[in-house]
Amino acid sequence: MTLRPPVPYFPPMANQTDTPKTIGARLAFAYSLYPTPEVFSLRNLDEWCEPRLGGGHCAQIIAGKIKEPRRATLKAIAKVLGCSERWLAEGEGKGPTVRRMCEAVSMARANHANRAFRERQTAGEGVAK
Repeated sequence: MTLRPPVPYFPPMANQTDTPKTIGARLAFAYSLYPTPEVFSLRNLDEWCEPRLGGGHCAQIIAGKIKEPRRATLKAIAKVLGCSERWLAEGEGKGPTVRRMCEAVSMARANHANRAFRERQTAGEGVAK
């Protein structure tokens, strides 16, 4: 099975000082840093944001269909990616690193699992009777 990168694909930059110019390009760059993309999809990124984003939201930002996402959306995405909201919005501030991103993604994944568990409990699913 061949894994393909998200479209459009922005290969990792050799020089970290070359900050991508658009929000979509910065999002694609940050997403491309994750070492095992088969575990972390753009759909996961949408779901693991707090609050959850609609399906395909991050893909639409990368594709340029959403050019000016709301600040709350950028804040939620930045938290999952381990970068600053300012870097994602403007290209200034604390950009992503593999280490910060892995830690942030792990935390977002755990929070999502806990949230899903609580929702099932509230709905009465999985409760022994």
